[in-house]
Amino acid sequence: MNPLTRIDWSAPETDDEVDFRYVPEPKMARELIDAVRAQGPRGEHLYAFLACMYYAANRPSEVADLKKSDLVLPEEGWGEMILAGSRPEVGSGWTDDGKPYEERGLKRRARRATRPVPIPPVLVQMLRDHIKTQGARP
Repeated sequence: MNPLTRIDWSAPETDDEVDFRYVPEPKMARELIDAVRAQGPRGEHLYAFLACMYYAANRPSEVADLKKSDLVLPEEGWGEMILAGSRPEVGSGWTDDGKPYEERGLKRRARRATRPVPIPPVLVQMLRDHIKTQGARP
């Protein structure tokens, strides 16, 4: 008799855990983000996007859907972002309305669920600077 048939095991529902062996330390991350910013207008535009992914552990699609009204950015100290949706880029051939992205709720959450995310002072300042220089959608 095959002993493997007696094993009761199923694969985990998700395998998207972060492998911290490949996450840069804070000093290196800041240098990488600053290097992107130094690349000119496009880098200036991407600076806050990458900072949100690193300092707040946001998915790219969550950052793409972030609005100014979703942010609490005090003059000093910790802030907060309230994530309410995501906007993954899927290509215009894959959407019903021909847009290159879809507007969705947060991944693995109810359609209208929100998720509060505390953001450290360094990201608060980066976002304040970005809004001042690049603007923000309403």
